[in-house]
Amino acid sequence: PIMSPYLIFQFGRLRILAHHGHLFSDQEISALTNVWGISLCISGHTHIPRLEKQGSTFFLNPGSPSLPKGEKFFTAGIVEILEKEETLFLSVLDLKKREILAKQASMTATIKP
Repeated sequence: PIMSPYLIFQFGRLRILAHHGHLFSDQEISALTNVWGISLCISGHTHIPRLEKQGSTFFLNPGSPSLPKGEKFFTAGIVEILEKEETLFLSVLDLKKREILAKQASMTATIKP
């Protein structure tokens, strides 16, 4: 989002929040995900890969393919949405080793009506 501090969009029945990650605390983002029924929250400010689930929301920071921080993994995130099966697959990949660092999948639990 260039002009807005965050973007909420719908993909099928999946509601996604995207933001850079520098303007809001974790508590504020958690409140936004609860208010808007967010299934997936994507951020990137720290350049440190993160993939976890809190309640019914997945949180993904893909890290960075060019300016990594933390463990210095050159990473990217992959979001796969299979609408027909109502399945969400999330992965964080180590681009140098070509390995999956983290993977999550969910059936219907994160797909909002």
